[in-house]
Amino acid sequence: MFVKVSEFAKIMGVSTVSVYRLIESDSIPYYKIGKSIRLNIDDFRKGKESGYEELQIED
Repeated sequence: MFVKVSEFAKIMGVSTVSVYRLIESDSIPYYKIGKSIRLNIDDFRKGKESGYEELQIED
């Protein structure tokens, strides 16, 4: 399921600025659709299920 940056930030409990910083540094996977940026929630669920290290986000 693809969500907007603001929706992703709300789900993850962080600010939109933090999400944009992670996007700019290529720390999280994202998709550009035209001028819009979308994040696939399933990318993060798969990582959690397969034992990936938890990403620490600092505001």
